[in-house]
Parts: sequence; structure tokens; C-alpha cells
Amino acid sequence: MPFSSFWFSGIEYPTLNPDSATDNADMTLSEGNLRAATTVNSRTLTATMAMATSGGFYFEIKAISYASGGGSYFGLTSQATHNDAFVTNYIGFDTYAGTYRGASDDTNDLTGTNVTSNNDIWQVAFDATNRKFWIGKNNTWADGTTPSIDGSDNTSVSVPSGALYPFISRGGSYNETYQFNFGASAFAHTPPSGFGTLNSSTKA
Repeated sequence: MPFSSFWFSGIEYPTLNPDSATDNADMTLSEGNLRAATTVNSRTLTATMAMATSGGFYFEIKAISYASGGGSYFGLTSQATHNDAFVTNYIGFDTYAGTYRGASDDTNDLTGTNVTSNNDIWQVAFDATNRKFWIGKNNTWADGTTPSIDGSDNTSVSVPSGALYPFISRGGSYNETYQFNFGASAFAHTPPSGFGTLNSSTKA
């Protein structure tokens, strides 16, 4: 049985699920399935828990090893499993181009190339009640917005319906490593007001 969750003080937190893709070698997982090293093009892994359809959620991803010219996607998807393919039906962010991705693409004030460096902390905030999504880096939120419940988000990309799973996808041919923190360890930055963690008491 894969290591599929992380227990802390009686609360279960999600990890990345090695069984969310049909080929478990799509990405190399370590650190209790919270660190993913991308090794194969167009591959996706999701978390072991989906967010409830109401409430505010926050998590962080640290760039352990970023490859110049590379880039991975992370965000939220309605798909719990993937058939060895790039994620679909999602809202996410491109760590190379600094662009929101999904049913359409949307640029923001992080647009450029190689917007990620080693040790950057990427931040995801999601208002599930009002279907709004924010991305930040090192405690600076894209387009100068600050996540707030029923506030203005910083993308025009539509959010898929239903319960959503955090995910990571590799779209290019560069090996990279990212570490997720869903709240079992202290966050690098204080979550925005009204945004909590995804865990066994808040999951879908």
C-alpha cells in the first residue's frame, strides 16, 4: 500500500498519490510523497485528497531544483487519476512562463520566462465557495491582489466545477523537483485570512 497521507496531531494531511497515474514511474516521489522529481514528459500526479466545494484552502510548493528553460504546471484539477497524460480540466500555473493555464490562458504580472528559481516558494489560495483562484511567489501575489473570501482573484481562467485535487504536471523535457506542503509542516508564509489547510477534516 502506498504512503498516501501524513498524520500530524490526529489530523491526516494529503500527499501526492503515486497511484493517481497508471505508470507509477511518471515521477519519482520522496519525503513521504511530498517531493516530486519530474522525469517523463506530459505526466501528472494529483494529491490524495480533494478540496471541499466550500471554504478557503491554501498550500505551498517549494522549487527544490528548477531547470532553466523548463517549467512544470501546478494547480487544481477535477481528475483524481490520469492515464499517463498531461492534466486536463484544470486551472493551473506555468512555472516557466508565469502564465495561468486551463480552458484558456491568461497572463499576469509574473509573465516572462524562467520565472522560477531554486528555493522559490509558490503559493496557491483557492476560495472554493466562490470559485476563485490565486497564485503567489515568495509572498507576492500575482497582479498585486491579496486572496480574500469573495474577493477579486488574479486570473480570468475559469475554475472547473466540483471538488478539486491539487496536482503537478510536467509539460516539457526538463527534469525538476518540487516539494509540496499541505500544512503538516509550518508554512513558509502566513496563509491569507480565511484560508485554511486541506486535511481529513476539510476534504471533500
